Amino acid sequence: MIDRHASLASTQWSRTHINFVAEFLAADKGATRAEAIAAWTEVKKLDVPKDYASWVKARANRKGKSR
Repeated sequence: MIDRHASLASTQWSRTHINFVAEFLAADKGATRAEAIAAWTEVKKLDVPKDYASWVKARANRKGKSR
């Protein structure tokens, strides 16, 4: 039972990662895969939902605070 739960969690995490990278690349046609992965690494550290829209919002909030 535990192995099945771990497998499902891993699958969900992979799906989340793939969706984030796909949305990142679609939003910026000139972006590279390396940039998308760097952004994913950044969003994993944030206390926000792990999706592209939340990353954009969190990034805008941080830039606004640094002015």
